[in-house]
Amino acid sequence: MSRLSPLAVMLATLPALIGVLLTRDIARPATFAGVALIVLALSPGLSRGAKARGLLICLVAVPTMAGILILVTDPGRLPEGVGVPTHAIATALRITALTSLSAVTGLGVGVDRLSRALVQQARLPARHGYVLRLSARMLPRLRHELATIRMTRRVRGTTPGRWRSSAAMLVPLAASHVRHAERVALAMDARRFAEAHQRTERVQERWRVHDTVLVLLAWAATLAVLTLLPR
Repeated sequence: MSRLSPLAVMLATLPALIGVLLTRDIARPATFAGVALIVLALSPGLSRGAKARGLLICLVAVPTMAGILILVTDPGRLPEGVGVPTHAIATALRITALTSLSAVTGLGVGVDRLSRALVQQARLPARHGYVLRLSARMLPRLRHELATIRMTRRVRGTTPGRWRSSAAMLVPLAASHVRHAERVALAMDARRFAEAHQRTERVQERWRVHDTVLVLLAWAATLAVLTLLPR
C-alpha cells in the first residue's frame, strides 16, 4: 500500500462502510469483513504478530458478540421472519466488517500518511490534520509513560496491591499528559499553526492513475457485492 494514495484507499472503502451500515443480512457483511482481513494480511506495513492478533481477535469477537446478542435481544422487537440467531450473527458481522474496513485505512496506510493526504489533497485545514496525527500518537506515548512510571515505582520499592497500584499510577500519568499537551501547544503556537490554513510538507502525497483505477474497481466490486449477493 506504500505506492497508493491514502486518500484513494479511504475513498475505496467508503462505499463498503456505508453499505455495511445499511445491510441486515449475513452474507454481505461477511464478504466485506473477509476481503478487508485479506487486504490487511497482505499489507507489508504490519508485522506477522499484529496480523495474527487481529485475525484471532476477529475469530473470537464474532461468536462472543453473537452469543451476547442472542441472550439480550428481545424477539418481539425484531421484524417478522427474522430469528434471534440470524439477527445476532448479522450484527456481529457488521461490527467486524466496519472495524476491518476502517483498519484497512488506519493500519494498512497509517494515520500519518492519511492526515498528510487529507491536508494536501482534500484541502483539510492543516491544524485539523495535525490534531488527527497527534491523537494517533497518544496511545504509543501512553504505553511508554506507563512503562516509565512502573519502572520508577519498582526502583523506589513501591509495590502495593494490583488495584491500588493501578489507581496510584493514574495521577502521575495524567500529570505527564497535561505537561506534554502544554509543550505541544506552545510548540504549535510558536510555529503559527493557528494562523496558517495550509503548511508545507517535506513529503508530498500524490494522486496517480493507479489510484483512480483502484477507487473505480473497489466501487464496482462493492456494488456487485451489494446487488448480487442474496439478501
